[in-house]
Amino acid sequence: MEVRDLTAPTVRTQNISVTLDAAGRATVTAAAIDNGSTDACGVQTLTLDKISFDCSDIGANPVVLTVTDVNGNRASAAATVTVIGATPVPTIVVAKTSTTFTGLDATTIALGYGAQSVVLTASNGTSAAAATTYAWSPAAGLSNSQAANPVFVPTTAGTYTFAVRATNEFGCAASASVTITVLDARCGNNNDKVLVCHKGKTLCVAASAVPAQLAQPGNTLAACGPVLTNSDTNALVGSGQSATVFETFPNPVTTRAVVHFQSAATAAAQVQVFNALGQVVATLYDAVAQAGRDYEVTLEAATLPAGIYTCRLLTNGTVATKRLVVVK
Repeated sequence: MEVRDLTAPTVRTQNISVTLDAAGRATVTAAAIDNGSTDACGVQTLTLDKISFDCSDIGANPVVLTVTDVNGNRASAAATVTVIGATPVPTIVVAKTSTTFTGLDATTIALGYGAQSVVLTASNGTSAAAATTYAWSPAAGLSNSQAANPVFVPTTAGTYTFAVRATNEFGCAASASVTITVLDARCGNNNDKVLVCHKGKTLCVAASAVPAQLAQPGNTLAACGPVLTNSDTNALVGSGQSATVFETFPNPVTTRAVVHFQSAATAAAQVQVFNALGQVVATLYDAVAQAGRDYEVTLEAATLPAGIYTCRLLTNGTVATKRLVVVK
């Protein structure tokens, strides 16, 4: 009489933990999950449905162990592989290298007056920050594209966006970016004077006169209207070019502020609010604005901590800022 083995193995599993290596990988074996599986005729193979893990698997992962005996009978049972690691949450803080008041937020530089460079400080948002490496792009203009806190020293006006990729000790990476706006406020035959927008008229004044100009309500650093290269500024000095309307009220504010603006030309416009660290806390408008049309957007200040904020309007190549005080 033929005796046939039709009895499936008894599968016993155990949960395990595994830590990602510096390359962001981890592997496990079926034997590590097995917890003494047996079969009357003998176990032939142990197989696991998932043996490789990466940064996307951080946390608990269900796996299935299958045991096959020498006669081809098989049975399976579940277990959990907990992958230990962390994904960076990079942030960038922008700090100017001079405390000279310019009326511009931390992410805006005016060539010719005030801070002429900024420090971009990245952090990864996890506990093991010291083990994090950073790679910035583009590298042009930065003092060190592999440092956590490179210095950006611009030489020409424009908008510069820098991205940083943070990689931690677990080999996991994530990116963040920041945009720096550079205005050219230089004027005069030797570039030794400064442009100021005074009541819609662009003035070219001595650097020593700038603090008094900026102390007047509505006055801003750099030319009125479109941002120009230095070679174009003399043509606008005293020309009376129309200025973009930009105002906030009430100020100080407790619960809700209204931002009113009007663009001098039909162009893409963006209204953002920055905290004292230069971080964007709200984007209120990001679309095309029609020339001469009034726009009003609302900032829900009740959700913000008390402090000093900067409201920035970027339109038609020009930047306007307003200081906004939130009180509780």
